Order: sequence, then structure tokens, then C-alpha cells
Amino acid sequence: LTANYKFTDHLTLRAIAGIDYRTIKGDNFTDPRTPDAFNVNGRASFQYNQNINFLTNATLNYNKTFADKHGVGALLGVEYRSYVNEGYSGTGEGFPTPDFIYLSSSTNYTGLGGFWTGFRKNAVFGQLKYDFDNKYYFSAIGRYDGSSRFGKNNRFGFFPSVSAGWLLSEESFLKSS
Repeated sequence: LTANYKFTDHLTLRAIAGIDYRTIKGDNFTDPRTPDAFNVNGRASFQYNQNINFLTNATLNYNKTFADKHGVGALLGVEYRSYVNEGYSGTGEGFPTPDFIYLSSSTNYTGLGGFWTGFRKNAVFGQLKYDFDNKYYFSAIGRYDGSSRFGKNNRFGFFPSVSAGWLLSEESFLKSS
């Protein structure tokens, strides 16, 4: 889901939200009259897995050119993500009759298990850009991220970066060659 709003020719807002939701469920029964399950008097198993991934962000973007040579830009954004994956499974053997096909009817549970994993993170980020005459470029970016995966005493961190560029092909001494 995406929403865009243009405040002016130079200022826009973009908001995005999405969810991935997946559930897997399986049941299996091997009849005790088959060669594979005869010695254990039938075999059954089940599994269940659920995965939810939610992501949302919003950005405010400003871009403008002054005097046909000075391009400036600014971006400010926020982001949130939540991810959870959980599941369980079980197996069993020994069924009194082939008509009882569910694991709860088995006389011997041979395996039960489950798991959970997940994380959450949020961030605030920004970027400042400047270019002169579409030849010389400068950019500074900063992110302030928080994550459940970071250490207990360091849940948040600041991640800066800077860059500069020179588009040589736009120089007059190279255009004539």
C-alpha cells in the first residue's frame, strides 16, 4: 500500500505499508497396513508454521534548483519493521485402528517441538544533497536505528555517511575531446 502527496512542486510525502503473511499447515498419516508403517502400527505427523513480516515507512522529500546551477535536496524519513516466525510439529506411532488418523490417537509420541524467532526495528533517517552545475556532488546521510537484535545496553545506534562526486564527462576540457 503506497500513498503519495505533493505539497508543492518541490516537496513530496510518500508513505508505504506492507505485510507478508504466510501460514503452512500439514498433516500426514501412514496407514499401519502399509509396509512402511506396519512394524510401528501406523505413523502420523503434523506441522504448523506462521510467518508475519510487517514493514512501513514514510519519507518527506525536498528538491529544488536555484539559478540553474545549484541543486539542493533533503530527505527525512521514518521506518518500522516487525518480523515473527513461529511454528510447532509432532510425530507419533502406534494406532489402535487405521480409522484413528490423528496424532492424539497414537500410543507413542516420538517427537514434539516448536520454535519462535522474531525482531523489531525502527529508524529515523535523513539525507542532505547538493550539486553544482550537475558536475560536483555532495551528500550526507544519517540513520538512527533501534533494533531488538542490538545488544541489551545498545538498542540504538547512529550510522552516518558522506560522499562526494565529480562528473568528469561534464567538464569542458573533456567535452571537446
